[in-house]
Amino acid sequence: MAIQEITYDESYLSALEAEDAPDTTDTFDPDADYNRPAPPIEDGWYQAVLSNAGVFADNKRVPYRSAQWRNQTRPHFEIAVKGEIQKPEDTLVDKRFVFTGMPLTTTPDPERHNASAVGAAFKAITGKPIAGLPGLSHVKQLDEALQSTPLAWVRIQNVLQDDEAAKAYREREKADTLIAGEEKVKAVYGQKKIAALPGGTDAVGKFTGAADHPVTGTRCASRPQIVEFKPADWVPPVRK
Repeated sequence: MAIQEITYDESYLSALEAEDAPDTTDTFDPDADYNRPAPPIEDGWYQAVLSNAGVFADNKRVPYRSAQWRNQTRPHFEIAVKGEIQKPEDTLVDKRFVFTGMPLTTTPDPERHNASAVGAAFKAITGKPIAGLPGLSHVKQLDEALQSTPLAWVRIQNVLQDDEAAKAYREREKADTLIAGEEKVKAVYGQKKIAALPGGTDAVGKFTGAADHPVTGTRCASRPQIVEFKPADWVPPVRK
């Protein structure tokens, strides 16, 4: 099929002048690198509108799922949370999305007084303890609470992970070809530790959101992840 030629209609093109948004030239930077990663979201507390991020099961994106760890005798249930940061005074961060790094689980944690991640998120959002026994009912209750897109405080922590190295390890583990004593390449948690690595800060000492992994040496981008929830009326600590 022949490609239609461009028509330069002067009356049409002139009419566009009146539609040109005046604020475009105010924010546009002709020297900026379009393909450069977005500015990092630093560690700390942010208000965010929460929703269900979805998880994958049977090649489908579902609201929650069951899973079972090797040391468990029965399945637990998992759900992931997405947050849209609300910080209009900082245009580089406002409306950016953050996620829980791993799905929240219904498994009671003995090191956290037998509370669960699902129960903690539900209490922060609703202000009341989750009802019933741990299990499917808990992820259902949290999913229902998230459907109202509530506002809450979330604590963000940056995590640096060499994804390619982690993927290669999983493949070798699955194929049973791991070298004796070989361990999974661990992630680096926290902005302070990441910033101390090569590439972690720029020329003026500002956090870049990327660094060379201390084990593999590969330059990796850090991911800001939700690691804690607090109610919307909570007052975060003042950063010194």
